[in-house]
Amino acid sequence: MKSEYYFISVCFLIPFIQILSLFIIKYLPSKFYYHKNRFKISLIFVWLVFFISALRLEIDNLLLIFCSFLFVISLNIFIYTFWSLVAHGFTLNLLYSLPHNRNSISIKKWIKKYTHGNDLSYFTLDRLPILTNLSFAKKNKDKLSITHLGIISNKIFYLIKAGMFIE
Repeated sequence: MKSEYYFISVCFLIPFIQILSLFIIKYLPSKFYYHKNRFKISLIFVWLVFFISALRLEIDNLLLIFCSFLFVISLNIFIYTFWSLVAHGFTLNLLYSLPHNRNSISIKKWIKKYTHGNDLSYFTLDRLPILTNLSFAKKNKDKLSITHLGIISNKIFYLIKAGMFIE
């Protein structure tokens, strides 16, 4: 019975292990830095932890293993969604580059600000309709400004990024 409690504890620690592994993988060579590769590596790692702990603790309760398996899968899905939003929330990064004082900015200046002085050669405007349709920003002719909802989202996004030490 004691080994089953250890196994349940490991299952509750797995999301923290996965998030930690995602941060560690960030500092590996650049081919691992791609979003999906990092997540796949972290998945392999946490599932190895899961199966090794089940084997090492000699868990023979199949119902416990099955329920823990489902629990870990659901945590993986949650972490993927959360990680994608926070670490690679492209649309939110676009929103964050708008002025926070609700003053309008020309789209060209916004692109320069977001791309750090670059142009549309690698910047996509397909995110602009997403921002405006979700009421995070509003567009008047060739001017763009942030809304109250956009400001609130920016503050929440900034706090999450600061809390997770993401650049």
